[in-house]
Amino acid sequence: MRVLFHVGATLADDVLAWVRPIIQHAAQSLTLVSSGHAAAHGQLAAAHQLLQLPPDLPTDVLVVDGDEPTAIQAAVAQQPYDLVMLERLPASHHGTRGRQPSGGPRPAPSVLRIHGQLRPIRHVLLASGGDFHTFETASITARTVAPLGARATLMHVIPPEALVFAGFGARRISIEQFLSSTSVAAVTLRDAAATLERRGVATRIDGRAGPILEELLEELDTGQYDLLAIGAQRVESPLSRILYEDIAADLLELSPIPVLVAKGMPAIAAE
Repeated sequence: MRVLFHVGATLADDVLAWVRPIIQHAAQSLTLVSSGHAAAHGQLAAAHQLLQLPPDLPTDVLVVDGDEPTAIQAAVAQQPYDLVMLERLPASHHGTRGRQPSGGPRPAPSVLRIHGQLRPIRHVLLASGGDFHTFETASITARTVAPLGARATLMHVIPPEALVFAGFGARRISIEQFLSSTSVAAVTLRDAAATLERRGVATRIDGRAGPILEELLEELDTGQYDLLAIGAQRVESPLSRILYEDIAADLLELSPIPVLVAKGMPAIAAE
């Protein structure tokens, strides 16, 4: 993968230790970027050393004047990346938008935000809506964690009404029956799990019934996961933005562990 890692003004040893295995085992190239603060060059040099980079890993170092979002967006505008890794930025910077590069927008990379409890990645919770976007999330998840030997739980939160079959005498089915059914969501989950398995990530499928955000946060509270993987939602209209929860944004803020946000080509084209 082509990886961009943002090095902030505060160099956190635990963050560097956490990203080191990803870079060492999953990166095919690496760019270290920092905003133009006074200690930027020293921080980048220190990060380069502490990451213990493989000698054959192509590596660039980039300092960009401006704040953190400006630095990251400028780097992404220069060349394509598969994955951008960064810590949580100051609240005042949320929503900052950089100028588009000449020649049209580049495909946006997936983003791994590093926050919360930092443990070696052994078990990933991959939250799926049961649609085709699941495959993009599965793809970037496999590229990131398969080299680390991690396993995954592919989780789908099912609306309670989907567990009721109408007809001659409505009957209620179990979550297990739903997941083994021929519904579009169930078939998608099985196909995505097979894809993860082929990519070297041992995967099991699980489901919960209820409100999506609450159920996923309850699942995370079990403490069995080291990384949450989700897809970036793209609503189609202002009305949709009002009618539907932005589950991805809420999970990004509320997750107690780092979050990998997959951004597929169809979603980018809709921006």
